[in-house]
Amino acid sequence: MLKFFKESGIDAPPRTYSEFFKACEKIRKDVNGDGEIDIWPGYTDTRPIWWQRFFDFYPFYIASSGGKTFFEGDELKIDVNSAKKVFDFFKKCFDEKYFPKASFQVDPFLMGKVAIRFTGPWTIAYLEMNKPAGFEYSFAPIPVPDDFIAQGGSAIYTYGDPKNIAIFSTTKHKKEAWEFVKFLVSEEADLLLLEICNQLPIRGDLLESEKFRAYFDRNPKMRFFAEQVVFTRGVDEVMELKEIFDVISKEFEACAVYGAKTSEEAVKSLIKRINVIFEWSR
Repeated sequence: MLKFFKESGIDAPPRTYSEFFKACEKIRKDVNGDGEIDIWPGYTDTRPIWWQRFFDFYPFYIASSGGKTFFEGDELKIDVNSAKKVFDFFKKCFDEKYFPKASFQVDPFLMGKVAIRFTGPWTIAYLEMNKPAGFEYSFAPIPVPDDFIAQGGSAIYTYGDPKNIAIFSTTKHKKEAWEFVKFLVSEEADLLLLEICNQLPIRGDLLESEKFRAYFDRNPKMRFFAEQVVFTRGVDEVMELKEIFDVISKEFEACAVYGAKTSEEAVKSLIKRINVIFEWSR
């Protein structure tokens, strides 16, 4: 919410973890002096539900690691240093009361209780439909570790939630199915995807192609996400994906939310538990 940034004298979105923490110190407020925080700098869902980590740990891990996922082929290759940095980032957010350890019954961002939330292009239509009068918002890349910038990192990758298309080998209409798939990835179909669903097709020329220019002229906030498309990653194609993210959620809760583990202990436990999953399932 831009109001809190303006009131705190913050002119630009934080790029690094340290800049993010400095911004949080300025934004966090006890408005009525009762000792309770009324304005929280940020928020993420603390429930240990596997898919919730697509909105905090996983995109931050991808950004911190420069676009790495968890696997190389079939081999588990978690970037330990990046995972530790992400756990430590969220641990500090909760320890310093930048983020609440609670769930809200209403949208805290729209209610003016939270200044920052991690989201994607789907939220634009929702905000435009539900925002109160005078509500202003904008978008920026998620912050990265300080040494990422110091070492020359520039492209900030994130989670893109891509969708796949498959043709079953058992189909009786292979040729027709293939023709339909070709239509689905055509410029015409991608324009319909934008106009009807406000979902971004994975194209490197989204902002250069004349086909999409009118859409982005009408929807300027989508431009930020269109620029990000080429710097997105999905998830690894492993059958145990849900179980892996269930483990991540439990370690995230233990380390970041409640401080029961250090980041080193959480990552070590994470890798060990994932390997146990593979031992039992393969």
